[in-house]
Amino acid sequence: MAEAIGVVGSVISIVDLCSKILTHIRQTKDGKSEQQNLLNEVKSVKIFLVKFSEDIEDNAHLQDSHSKTVKLLLSSEGPLKRLELLLRGLLLKLTPEEGWKKYRSALTWPLEHSQVKDALFTIERCKSWISLALQNDHT
Repeated sequence: MAEAIGVVGSVISIVDLCSKILTHIRQTKDGKSEQQNLLNEVKSVKIFLVKFSEDIEDNAHLQDSHSKTVKLLLSSEGPLKRLELLLRGLLLKLTPEEGWKKYRSALTWPLEHSQVKDALFTIERCKSWISLALQNDHT
């Protein structure tokens, strides 16, 4: 039960990061296709994580059967931690600067094409790892 609470807490933290990132992406006026791709993927992972969190809460009574999966997901090299680190890095890059630079940063997309490509790949890979772990748990 305690491990399930830890997973849910981690997921809520990541969902909050997603919400902040979505806000910053929407505030940037540049409108590149990679901006839209990142927006769509962050929305997707947010929805995925909310559903995942609900599933963990609904099955918290099955702690023993989920124990290995939960430990894997919460580990420092696990997909939840990787996703959280990636999203924290994105949030730092997307957060507008202070002062007059804030207005300039709202008009220009702060990420390079390769950064967006890497972020999209990592987000998709983390979602896949989480899905596989859950499927493996249910077999």
